[in-house]
Amino acid sequence: MNTIDRIVEKLAKYPDVRFLRKDSLLTIYAQTSNGFNVSIEQLPTEFVVAFEGWHEHFKDEADALNCFVFGLSEECRLRIVSRGGIDCCWIVEALKEGNWIPKE
Repeated sequence: MNTIDRIVEKLAKYPDVRFLRKDSLLTIYAQTSNGFNVSIEQLPTEFVVAFEGWHEHFKDEADALNCFVFGLSEECRLRIVSRGGIDCCWIVEALKEGNWIPKE
């Protein structure tokens, strides 16, 4: 059983969560109008976690899963900057002691 299979198995406990699995890519759709889609893709030599237009590559499965779960939490926010009506910058922020700070 691979990483995506294990996540899908756990999602069975949450029937209200909307998601799409396509081969080695899993996308969990935003649960609110203020939310964002969170995805994880398992490639042959790495994982890619994405929050809408932001993404990061991981060699380590545990690091990728931690990032994926963080994106689903209330401690994560995605600030999107637009120019001329086109999204051009995605900034992941973490809630720390009541303040939103850019995630490193």
